[in-house]
Amino acid sequence: MNEEQLLIEYLAQVNGLKGVMRFGDHRKAVHEPVSTHMHLVSDMAQRFMEVYDLGLNYYTVMQMGTRHDFCEIEMAKTRGQDYSAFEVANNIDLQMQRDAEEEKNIEKFAKKYGARFKDIRDECEAKETREALFFEACDKIQCNVHCLPVLKSLTKRQAAFAATYPHKAIANFPELIPFYQEFQAYKKQEYLKAGKEWKDEYEFKPQKLTKCAPPLQLLLFNEYTL
Repeated sequence: MNEEQLLIEYLAQVNGLKGVMRFGDHRKAVHEPVSTHMHLVSDMAQRFMEVYDLGLNYYTVMQMGTRHDFCEIEMAKTRGQDYSAFEVANNIDLQMQRDAEEEKNIEKFAKKYGARFKDIRDECEAKETREALFFEACDKIQCNVHCLPVLKSLTKRQAAFAATYPHKAIANFPELIPFYQEFQAYKKQEYLKAGKEWKDEYEFKPQKLTKCAPPLQLLLFNEYTL
């Protein structure tokens, strides 16, 4: 297969992501294709880098955005059902199954489309670079943004899981703490509007803030929230 044929095959794979539902804690309420998630989290990361002076490698972050869930095109064919994020997070067997499938598929794509596929995935998984830590935070925030419109349909366990889902990732990239502080206040209002309990344990309490967050509307502008 020549380079042009590989490009055509790759584009067909990318197009197929529109029909793959990703791991999600709210799959019965709002279906989100993998392609939609990857676009939204990439756009969010780009906007953060425009608003804040983070000194990150833009190309690396965008590659993480457009490829971090690429292997789910194959996972959808083999896993048989779409486990929720809550189920995966609370079941070590599902975690191991998912990780094994990801590793197998990313190796396959790396052989076909280039080693960078695996390199970028490994960097995301290792969470040792600032780019990886930043992207992890964006990824978790986007999941929160996505579930806000369907809060009424979430169970108590799901709502509790979503309330604190980004906490660890934000703590690992403190430059986003000012934004997250304001986002948590916004999220609390949405929970209360939806008739959901907001517990003190859901609060994110950083020891120190050194910057002021920009207005929320500068950063959250997708159709689900505003």
